[in-house]
Amino acid sequence: MTGRTRRGSAFGAVSVLFGWYTAAACAFLAWAMSLPEVNPGGQCTGIGWGCALPPQDGALFAASMFGPPIAVVALLVGALVAKVLTERRGSDSLKHGSLAAAAGLLSAGAAGLVWAV
Repeated sequence: MTGRTRRGSAFGAVSVLFGWYTAAACAFLAWAMSLPEVNPGGQCTGIGWGCALPPQDGALFAASMFGPPIAVVALLVGALVAKVLTERRGSDSLKHGSLAAAAGLLSAGAAGLVWAV
């Protein structure tokens, strides 16, 4: 018997990471689709000439603008954290993938705040 710890592959942790991000994207889409399709008070819809996008279109437009950069940063950081955790701590894929998802979202949020300033 040796005292070596079992090293896990990062594939399981990254799969959990993708699962968390897929659940978050589906929750956002469900929320966005539940928003009204028309502006309150009969305001005109559209972009320009004093009109505004309806809430549903505004949420989807914002997601199309800010979603891809947030997703790329979150996935890159999360995958890196998942790889490091599985190499150093063993093969607990669920825990490592969940921690990596949280770290990726926090870093993407921090990057978004820095970018907005």
